[in-house]
Amino acid sequence: MTSVFTYTPQDPDFTETDTVTFSITIIDPCETTVINDAVFSPTTLTVINGETGTMTFNEVTDSIEVLRNIDTLCQSRSYVLYMNDGVTPASFLTLSGPAGGPHTITAAPTLDAHEGPWQFKLKTTLDAYPSNANNDHMTSIPVVVNGASCNPAGLGWVATPQVT
Repeated sequence: MTSVFTYTPQDPDFTETDTVTFSITIIDPCETTVINDAVFSPTTLTVINGETGTMTFNEVTDSIEVLRNIDTLCQSRSYVLYMNDGVTPASFLTLSGPAGGPHTITAAPTLDAHEGPWQFKLKTTLDAYPSNANNDHMTSIPVVVNGASCNPAGLGWVATPQVT
């Protein structure tokens, strides 16, 4: 945005023939800021199949907020969970938490096919800056689903009488 201002003397008896013209350019740094990765605690979400596990993260920052040390200078963010392809909605993960954080990612796997290591994506978007080329940032979320353990010591065997 460019504005042009003209200086006018305040004293009516003062005559000045020179005009001072200058331009001020105001640049919104949020239009080009780069979104940083989310910082998860713990860094890997590990859960037993059939149970739930959680990890948390605070509001994701961007480069201008860190540089100027001003939280949420670029306003609110939106978050969406995806599979590793960054397109398909995440299976067995949910996201909760108030605006501004902290946010919680909950894993609730229930199928044998869920067991093993996974990579999901957290998409962060600056709501007020859809034209920012850096606006959609993906952070990888490592998840490990361990198989449910079975303790055979708790199993009992009752012999049934044989009928002959």
